[in-house]
Amino acid sequence: MALIDKKKNEFLFKGTLKGKIAFPPRGKNGFGYDPIFVPLNFNKTLAQSSSSIKNSISHRKKALVKLLKHNLFKKLSIKNIL
Repeated sequence: MALIDKKKNEFLFKGTLKGKIAFPPRGKNGFGYDPIFVPLNFNKTLAQSSSSIKNSISHRKKALVKLLKHNLFKKLSIKNIL
């Protein structure tokens, strides 16, 4: 995820989700790689997991949390987001 401030400074925020590839594909709750990706320390693919589980471990969420902790957002009330 990227942020460019008013002075055109660029900031990158990375989130990762480690895991392994499973075959054959399993599950119907998702798209893309969800049916073949098993997160580390899980025994189900992302497509077999609930949306709340997927959102709690999401690489996108991890990147967004880092972005929202940036100094540019310090004045905002983001307690409910994190």
